Amino acid sequence: MTNIKKSVQKRSLKNMLLYNSKGETRLFLFLSFIIPFLIMWGMFIYYEVHPFGDKQILVTDLWHQYFPFFQEEHDKLQNMSSLLYSWNTGLGTNFLSVMSYYAASPLNLLSVFFPLEYSRDALTLFLTIKIGCAGLFFAIFLKHVFKRNDITIAGFGVMYALCAYIMGYYWNLIWIDTVALLPLVVLGTIMLVKEGKFRLYVISLALSLVSNFYIGLFTCIFTVLVFAASVIICWKGFKNSLLRLGQIIGSTALGLGLGAFMLIPAYLALQLTNSVDNEFPKFIDFYETWYMMISNVIGFHEPTAKEGLPNFYCGMFAIILLGVFLVNRKIKIREKIITVLYLAFIVVSCNMNVLNYIWHGFHFTNMIPYRFSFLFSFILVAAAYRAFTVITEDIDVFDIMSMAIMTLAVALIAHNNQESQAVLKSVIACIVYVAIMFVYERKLINKKVMGAAVALVCTVEMGWNAYIGVTTVTTTTYSIYPKNSDNVTEVLEQRENPKDDFYRTEFTTNYSINDPALYGVKGVSQFSSTANVNITKFLEGLGIQASAAGNRYYYTQSTPIMNSLLNIRYLIAQDGFSGDETFFDEVADSNLVTMYENNAHLPIAFVADSDIMNYTGDGETQADNQNELFRLAAGIDEDVLYQIDVKDVGHKGVNVTKTDIGYYNYQYEKPSDGTDDCYVKYNYLIEKKGPVYATVNFENSNGFKVKEGDVKSQSIPTQKYKTITAVGNYSPGDVISFYADIEKEKSGSGKMFVYQIDQIMFRQAVEKLAAGGLEVTSYDDTHIEGTFTAENDGVLYTSIPHDGGWTAYIDGEEAEITPLCDAFVCIPVTQGTHEIKLKYCPPGFAAGAVISVCSLIVFAAVWVIERKYSAKVRAQASADKAKAAFARDYIDDFEQACINMNAPDEPKEPEEEPDPEEEYARAVKEISEGMTDVPEITSLSEEKEADTQENSDSGKETDTQEDA
Repeated sequence: MTNIKKSVQKRSLKNMLLYNSKGETRLFLFLSFIIPFLIMWGMFIYYEVHPFGDKQILVTDLWHQYFPFFQEEHDKLQNMSSLLYSWNTGLGTNFLSVMSYYAASPLNLLSVFFPLEYSRDALTLFLTIKIGCAGLFFAIFLKHVFKRNDITIAGFGVMYALCAYIMGYYWNLIWIDTVALLPLVVLGTIMLVKEGKFRLYVISLALSLVSNFYIGLFTCIFTVLVFAASVIICWKGFKNSLLRLGQIIGSTALGLGLGAFMLIPAYLALQLTNSVDNEFPKFIDFYETWYMMISNVIGFHEPTAKEGLPNFYCGMFAIILLGVFLVNRKIKIREKIITVLYLAFIVVSCNMNVLNYIWHGFHFTNMIPYRFSFLFSFILVAAAYRAFTVITEDIDVFDIMSMAIMTLAVALIAHNNQESQAVLKSVIACIVYVAIMFVYERKLINKKVMGAAVALVCTVEMGWNAYIGVTTVTTTTYSIYPKNSDNVTEVLEQRENPKDDFYRTEFTTNYSINDPALYGVKGVSQFSSTANVNITKFLEGLGIQASAAGNRYYYTQSTPIMNSLLNIRYLIAQDGFSGDETFFDEVADSNLVTMYENNAHLPIAFVADSDIMNYTGDGETQADNQNELFRLAAGIDEDVLYQIDVKDVGHKGVNVTKTDIGYYNYQYEKPSDGTDDCYVKYNYLIEKKGPVYATVNFENSNGFKVKEGDVKSQSIPTQKYKTITAVGNYSPGDVISFYADIEKEKSGSGKMFVYQIDQIMFRQAVEKLAAGGLEVTSYDDTHIEGTFTAENDGVLYTSIPHDGGWTAYIDGEEAEITPLCDAFVCIPVTQGTHEIKLKYCPPGFAAGAVISVCSLIVFAAVWVIERKYSAKVRAQASADKAKAAFARDYIDDFEQACINMNAPDEPKEPEEEPDPEEEYARAVKEISEGMTDVPEITSLSEEKEADTQENSDSGKETDTQEDA
C-alpha cells in the first residue's frame, strides 16, 4: 500500500506534464504548441522586433485602434478601475462594447503583470501564444477524433497554426483567439453528437464568443454545419438525432448565456453604429474567376493582408491528400460528399456578394476581405488528416497516384493565375510529400520514420510561408511609438488643476486616430467599429473631422466654439505649432512639444437656454451649424463666426468658375507659357487681429499650403471630410494665400471657406454660460457629480455622448434625460442651485450579467447531475457484470454438481491421518516457490506467531478500511 502511494506521488510530481492519466505522452501536443510559437519568434527576431531590435508588429489598425484600446485596458487593469466606461476615447464611451471587439482576449488579463512601458512587448508575446495555441488545439482535435498520438498531429497542427489566414491577418490579433479556439468548439460538437458530452462545447463556445463576438459569429454558423455533418456521418437513428439536436440547442444556449454579460451590451452598442443601416445586395455578383479563387490554395506567395484573394493556403500536403480522401474506399461516401460540399460552400461564399454579405453579419467589409476563410483551412486540414490516417495503415499505389494527380491539377489551375515561382515551389513541395509516401508504400521506411519526415517537411514549408507572411505584413519602428511619449508625459505633469476638476485634453494634429486612449488623456477622438453613429454625424455637421462610414471622429484644432462646447481645456502641439494663440495660452513645453490652455474654456456641463433643443444642424456649411448651436445655447441673436471674402486669385493651368459663395468648378487648360504648372491659389486680406479658420478641399489635389507672403505657415492635407480647422494667427493688413497643386489634365470641383470670429461677442457669451457651469465635486469611470446654478429654467447641456446608459439624479431624484439630436446627454432643469449625479451602466449589462450567472449555475448543476448519473451508470454496470459473473459461476458449479451426482460411486480408501511435520514442510516449499512476499517461517512455533501477527494486521487493515 505504501509503495503504491509513493508511486502515485512520484508520477504526479515528475510526469504530470509529460503524461496523461492513461499514461499517454503529451510530448506531441507540446510540440504542436512550441513549433509555431518558436517559428513566429524566429521571424520576429530576424526582423529585429523588440526586445531584439527597434521594430514592432504595430501596423495599420493595430497601430491606430487595437493597441490604443489595449493600452487603455492595460491601464484600467493596473489601476483597478472600471472596464465598463472610459473617458479617454470618443468624449466618453461604453468601454465594454469596445473591449468586446478589440480587447476581450483572456490573455489580456495577464498584461497586469507587465509595466505600462512594456505593453507592446506583452502584446507581441500574447500573439505568439495565440498562434501556438492554434497548433495545440488543432492537435488536440486530431488526437481525440482520430485516436492518434504521434508526431504527425504536431505536423498537421503547424499547418493550421501557420496557415495563410493567420499569417496574413495576424496583425488583426484580436481575431486570432477565436480562430485558435475553433478546433475545440468543433471537437466539443463531435463529442456531444457521439457521446452526449457537452462541457467542452459549452466552455469553448463561450470563450470563442467572448474573445471576439465578430469572428465568433463565424464559429456559430460553422457549428451548425459541423453538427449536421456529425449526425449524418455518425447516424444512429432518428430518435437519437432528435435527442442530440435538443442537446446542441441547449448547450448553445448555455454557451451564449455564459457570455451574455458581454454579448448583450455589444449587440445593443452595435445598434448605434453605422453598420446597422447596410442594405442587402439587390443583385447577385461574383468577384473573381473560379480558377483565380481556387488557385490561392498554393503557398510561397504573399498572403492577403489588406486586400486580395481569400487566404486558403494551409500546406501543400493538405491539398494532395484531398485526392486520397476522394478516392480511397475506406472513407465513407457521405464523408466525401459533405466535405466537398462544405469546401465548395466556403469558396462560393467568398466569391458571391450575397453570401459574403451574410457571412459578415449583413455587412460589406472595409478592407480585410473574406474574414471567415479560415474555416476552409480547418476543413481541408482535417479532411487531409482523415486521409492520412487511412493510408498510414494501408497504403497502395492508387493512393500515390491520387496525390500525384492532385499535384498536377494544382499546377495546371495555378499556372496562369499565380506567380510562376510560387507555383514551382508549391509543386516541389508536393513532389517531396509524394516521394515520402511512395518510399513508405514500398516499405523502405516504417511508420514512425515516415511520420517524422512528414512533420519535418511540414514545419519547413510552413516556416517558409511564415517568413513570407511577416515580410508581407511588415513592421514599424518601436522607438517612435507613441510619438514624443516622454515629452507629452512631461507637459501633462505640469498641469495645475483641482483634483476633482473634469476637463478634456486634445492634440492639434493626430498621430494615431485614437490619441487620447494612446496617451491616456480624456479626449474627443475615436476610431472604432463600435463608434456611435449619432455622435459621428452630429460632430461631422459641426465641422469636426468625422466619417460615419469610416466609424471615426477625431479632433484637429478647431474653432473656439467647438473647443468650448466639447470641454477642451488643453491642447498639445507635437510640432510646436498652434493655429490659435488668441484663445490658447502656452503653459508648458518640452522640446518641440508645447501645451496650451484654453482661456475660453467651458465645463463638461452648463445651463443653456431651452432653445438649444431646437437645434437642427441643417445649415449649408459647418460654420452655419456652429453659429446656430452657439446662438441657441447662449440665447443670442447674432453669429460669432463670420466669413472673409476673397481678395484675389492666382490660378494657373485651370479655368475656375465660381458656382456659389465658396464653391468652385475647374477645367484643365494647358498653361500658355509652355510649363506644366497647374494649381489654384486664393488670397485673403485679414482685417482683424486674431486666428483664422478654414474649410478647404479641391479634388485631385494633395492638400493646401497656407502662406503669408512667401513664408509657409502650415500645410493642410487633402480633406475628405467637412472640417473647419485653425490655420494660424494674423494681424490686420496681412495677406494669406491658400495654394494647392492640381493634377495635370484633371478637372473637378472644390470649396474654399475662410473665417474669423467676433471675439468680444464670443467671450461675453462664454462668460454667461460659464456662470451656470457644473462644478464637479467627484467623478470616476462610471459616475460624475457636482453642483450648478441656473439663473432661469433651461437645459443642462453636457458634452457626454448619449447611448442610453446614463441615469441622472437631481437633488436626489431621478431626472429625465432629453438627448440633443440623439447625440449628447441633456437634462431639463429649473431655476436655482442643484446637486446632480450621473451614473453609468452599459445598456444590457445588468440583464446580461444576470443571464450569465444563471447560466453558470445551470451549467454547474447539469455538470454535477451528469457526473452523478454517470457514476451511477458505471456502478450499475459493474454490479450487473458482477451478477453475471456470479450467475455464470453458479451455473458452472451446478452443472458440475449434476455431473458428479450422475457419476457412479467409487470405493473410497480410508484416509490416513497426515503427519503435521510433513504437511508443514510441504506447505512451506509451495509457498517459497510461488509467493515471495510471505515471511519465511522455519518452525511450527513461528507459524503460530505468524498467524497471530497476520490476524492482528488483518484487524488493523479492516479498521482502517472502515475508518476510510
